[in-house]
Amino acid sequence: YREEFYAAKRRLKKAGAIRFVPMDELLTSLTNGHTPLRHNLEEGEVPFLCAEHVTNFQISFDTEKRVLLEHHKSELSNTALRDGDVLLTIKGRVGNSALVDRVGGPVNINQDVALLRLNSKLPTWYVLAFINSAFGQLQVDQLSTGAINPFLGLANVRRLEIPEFSPELMQRIADQTKKQVECARHAKTKAY
Repeated sequence: YREEFYAAKRRLKKAGAIRFVPMDELLTSLTNGHTPLRHNLEEGEVPFLCAEHVTNFQISFDTEKRVLLEHHKSELSNTALRDGDVLLTIKGRVGNSALVDRVGGPVNINQDVALLRLNSKLPTWYVLAFINSAFGQLQVDQLSTGAINPFLGLANVRRLEIPEFSPELMQRIADQTKKQVECARHAKTKAY
């Protein structure tokens, strides 16, 4: 993966990348959830999302897994989802990323999902586009450990690099990505 990553990086530089920003510079916080000790995930009021609920640009809030509201408000309070959060799968099917929006009530995540809260240095939809791009996936593959059950540790999430281009280009990519995702969601909803 390393040579493919460096070749992709050279192509992005030729295309006008000013620099490569480590994810650590874009975060206000980074954490992952956990499953409350001895808790039966069939009990509780709060939907509990796992890696299978996060795909590229999409989160499925439809889950049978639950945690208690008291867990959500206490030991899981740091991972209580809110609009604008970014989720990234870090175990099993690593590297899927999506924006949390339209949270209708309390929702939380388990240990297989990282919760990224981004600052405003780069547009969020732009960051998502690159995490979900071939370039982003090359980095995820390079930084993940374990072959049978891949794992992307939080320290390595901080090392992911997002290419910085002109503000106008990054905003255009962000706007186009958001528009395409919303059109796809609308088409999917209409199909049902």
